Formats: sequence, structure tokens, C-alpha cells
Amino acid sequence: MIENFLRHLEQFYDSKINRRNFLYKYYSLRKDSHKVNLERIVRVIAHQELYFSSSINLNDPLECRPIYIAPKKDFKAWIKSKKKESRYSKNVIDITEKRFKSGLANEKQMCNHLKEKMYKRIQEEIGICCFSVIPDNMLMWAHYASSHTGICFQFTGTPFTNFFGEAQKVCYKRKRSVVNVFDNNHYRQVKATFLTKNKDWKYEREFRMVGYWRKPGIRKFPKNYLKGIILGAKISKEDEDFLINFIKKSETKVELYKVSLNEKCDKLNIIPA
Repeated sequence: MIENFLRHLEQFYDSKINRRNFLYKYYSLRKDSHKVNLERIVRVIAHQELYFSSSINLNDPLECRPIYIAPKKDFKAWIKSKKKESRYSKNVIDITEKRFKSGLANEKQMCNHLKEKMYKRIQEEIGICCFSVIPDNMLMWAHYASSHTGICFQFTGTPFTNFFGEAQKVCYKRKRSVVNVFDNNHYRQVKATFLTKNKDWKYEREFRMVGYWRKPGIRKFPKNYLKGIILGAKISKEDEDFLINFIKKSETKVELYKVSLNEKCDKLNIIPA
């Protein structure tokens, strides 16, 4: 079931949803990890590299951790579908069917076993890269760009763009996602696991790339897809000068912007630097 579940992540990349022109990724320049943060920013600019993180390192503690259920009423249809798939031996299917029907493997046991197995596989074998479709959100700059002292990258990110076209829209719900382990609709399972978050995160307006069959780590994006760099309103003069000079030396063709605080209302303006 797990392999089939992961394989069907690919279905999402054929579903081009929600029109957008750009994707934005915020980067911190926190003082306590300044050197590491700056190196990551430099690698994006000079080497077109993005880091795909494990779900365990994302800041939502419930990230990719749905509630699993195994309703007895759906077991018969699930077993029937497994027999047709011919991916499992007849012996394995017969043992599973016998244990469940006899009560040796009840719903709770099956869910607990699968839950721990799935959580481990997701954390170790799938990398996730998160973006937003908004470059001027107060909270995004505060939370992900070290209180407005960091930067934000602007990438070409239409649904038809190579690489970034893989990014899928995250939906937000009040209740935690529920996955029926006997549900053969893998599209629903993937959406509930990777593309659904609590409504408290709605302000992020997130799109994400899920590296199915790719472990967490670095992936290169096509050259010239980095279109702009936005400097935070409170970026240090030292960091600003370093980045401007580095961009010039690297001959990277990007537009440079800076966040300006709107004096008349609680709003951020993005202007040419």
C-alpha cells in the first residue's frame, strides 16, 4: 500500500491548478545562523540550488501526519482490489484477510502499525520545498525572513513552467486530515497527507513541491528561472551591500527590489532597489 501511495504522488503533477505567474521563497538571515543562511542564499543565486526538507523539519508539528482509519466495512473491497493488482503474493493477502476477519488484526492495530511505518517513510524518503504566491505579507516576512531582515526570492512559477510547474496549491481546513487506509483513491490520500494544512496557516498562501521518490536534499532548478530578489525592510547594510556586489560579480540577471514600509497604512510596498 505504501509504495502505491507514494507512486501516485505523480498524479498531482499532471493537475495544473490555480493560475499564478511567480512563486516566492523567503530566506532568513538570522544572526545566530547567519553564515549558514547566507551560504544557502548564495547557492540559490550562483548554483540554482534549492533544498528540499524532510517533513520533520517543517514548522507545523502535524505536517504530513494525518489521522489514519481502517473501517471494517471497507475491508472487503480493499482486499478484492489487492488481489487484482497482483503486487502481493496470494499467501500475504490470505493471511491479512484471515487475521482481520478473525479479529487478530483490528482497526486500531492496523492503523498504529501503518501510521508509524508511513510517518517514517515520509520523513526519510520525501523532500518538500515550500513557496508562497505573495511577496508582501507582514507575517511571512516576520516568520520566514528573520523579522524582515532576510530576503525573498522571486521565481518564474506558472503551472506550465518546467520544474516550478510541479508546485501544487495547499488547501486549508479547520479539522485534521483523515486517511482511510482501505481507500483505493490515492489522489485523496496524497492530498490529505501533503497538501492540506490547518486554517491557522492560511495566511501563507502556500504552494509546495513534493519530491516523490526523492529523498530530502538539494535539487537544481533551470537557469534564468530566478527573476527577482527582494530585500527585507530591515536588512542590514552589510548584508545588502554583500548581496548587491555578489549579484554583480556573478553576472546573475535578476531584478533587485526592496521592501518599503507604507507610512499611511499597515502595508508593505515593494520598490526597485
